[in-house]
Amino acid sequence: MPRSRDNVDPRRLLDAADAAMSALDEYTAATGRPADNPVDLYGSDYHPHALDGFEIWEIEQARLMLIRMGFLEATQSAEDAA
Repeated sequence: MPRSRDNVDPRRLLDAADAAMSALDEYTAATGRPADNPVDLYGSDYHPHALDGFEIWEIEQARLMLIRMGFLEATQSAEDAA
């Protein structure tokens, strides 16, 4: 079955959510500054290893799920702001 960008396999989505939260923790530990949007870290000068193996759209879907669940605050990504 071909992969669709409209749907992420539920297990993959949970793995991406875990990676997104780990990436935020990794960034904070390395820089001493908090980050609130894992999508903004993807491909940046500081790219947390937790995001390796995930496409940016998977991390974005995970971020949206984490917002709906109350684990993250809704923020505007750097890409949306540009």
